[in-house]
Formats: sequence, C-alpha cells, structure tokens
Amino acid sequence: MALDTATYIAQLSLSDPVGTDKRSTADDHIRHVKTVLDNQFPNFSATSVDVTCPEINKLAGKTGAVGHLGEVGAWVAQQYFSEASLTMSATVSWDLSVAQTARLGITGVAVLPNPTNMVAGGTYIMRVTNLASATASISFGSAFLFTYGIKPTLTKSLSAVDILTFYSDGTSMYGTAILDVK
Repeated sequence: MALDTATYIAQLSLSDPVGTDKRSTADDHIRHVKTVLDNQFPNFSATSVDVTCPEINKLAGKTGAVGHLGEVGAWVAQQYFSEASLTMSATVSWDLSVAQTARLGITGVAVLPNPTNMVAGGTYIMRVTNLASATASISFGSAFLFTYGIKPTLTKSLSAVDILTFYSDGTSMYGTAILDVK
C-alpha cells in the first residue's frame, strides 16, 4: 500500500497502514508520521513541551497569531489577575506569586509583614474592607514604603473600603493608599 500523502495531521488516514502491508513498510509509515508532525509543529525546538489538553483546546479554532510573553503586541480582550482572598489573622500572609491582586476583610488588629515573592517591576493591589469598625487596623512590614514615609491609617468606619497599590523593585513595595472609597 502507498503511504499517506498528508502534510498535516488532519490529512492522515486513520485506515493506514492496512493489515496486509508488509512489516518492512512500517518504518516508512512511521517516518511519514514524523514528517507530518514536524510540518504541523515546525517551531517546536524544545526537548519537551509542557502543554495541557485544556491549554491546547483553548487554541482550537483560533485564527491569527497567538501572543507570546516578551513580545510587543496589542491585546484584543481585557486582561486581569484574579483577585485572591487573604485570610485575616494577627499576621496576614501575602504571597505575591499567587495573589498579585488581593482582598482582605479586617476584623481587628493585624500585621502585614513583608510579602513573599516580590518581583522587580511587579505591580500589586490590595482591597481592604473594614469589617469591625474602629477596632480594625493594619501595621505594615518594613518593605512597605509610602509617600513621605508615612504609612496610612486605614479608614475606621464599618464597611469602609481602602485600596492599596504597590510597585516593587524586588526588595521594597512602593505604595499609595486610596482611602474610604465610596
């Protein structure tokens, strides 16, 4: 039997090779399948490709170029970081690698020590909601730097919302506070 004349995966015949083909032609079929895969994925040069089925399925039916990190390009849809919920405790942990944008409901006095996984050039946002009125407050770790060196006092009224925005150089968190957002 003749080999497939496919160039791309979708053109391969699922009925080839037929059972009556000589065993000696199996290597020809295997080489052809390798050629088709190389044609279909010409830019795969890594020794392994770590892509999940859901990630591949997101590309199904996609037309046009797929953006790459590190390339300049215009986004055609809104981009965002999912807002993570931080747990209120006497010491509030903020892992920036999983919570670039975060929300925190404060119910008492809390310490926000230096966050983990700061990255130079990273921007980070925290929405703080006061759930306990005048008793709720946060003190900040030494990495948090604010205008004129004055760390903000969060709004004391119940249900008040304060927004903290930071830029990091990998060591410090340079912040601004927008207080009592209504």
